[in-house]
Amino acid sequence: MGLGIVLLVWLLVGAGLFAAGAVLSAILWGIIRPKKGVLRTALRAFPFLVGAAPVGLFVVSLIWQNIAPAPVQYEAVFGHPPDRSVTDLNALASGTNDADEIYLAFRAAPSALQRDLTHFAPIADFPDPMLANMQGDTPSWWRVTACRDRSMYAAKPDYASKDHRGSTYWETIFLVRCNEDGMVYVYASWID
Repeated sequence: MGLGIVLLVWLLVGAGLFAAGAVLSAILWGIIRPKKGVLRTALRAFPFLVGAAPVGLFVVSLIWQNIAPAPVQYEAVFGHPPDRSVTDLNALASGTNDADEIYLAFRAAPSALQRDLTHFAPIADFPDPMLANMQGDTPSWWRVTACRDRSMYAAKPDYASKDHRGSTYWETIFLVRCNEDGMVYVYASWID
């Protein structure tokens, strides 16, 4: 569902809540009959606040999805927070209501990485054009193409479809371990 449709639905919900808030406010106004002060202002503002809440929550969720700290993004992909051996963790997320994309880069102890690799299957090296496509709007620390000695993995289908975030099912998760410097690069995406 496109962003416009979802926003329209949220606006309709907000309008309904505004109307309900206005009726409730009018009833309370009739019962209490405030003359001046904070109560009078609160009763006037109540319908607007109630009506704006759903749209505000929707916008905040979209913003959080894109600015959440790196450990939160790591957990969204792997389903658990990074353990203490995960260092140099960088993340970049780009998402809307119907698509999501996360880039991760980090170093991890072999034992921590091995736990996550149980959900991945080794794959042959990607052709460079595919990696070049993943280089478009990627962060400066995303240096997958610079690493020539690499081990590559793709998430097994049963793992990639798990709901780790609460709303998103990853369709694609690639993990690239650079054997030259020990960096691990992860790319996860979901499109509705």
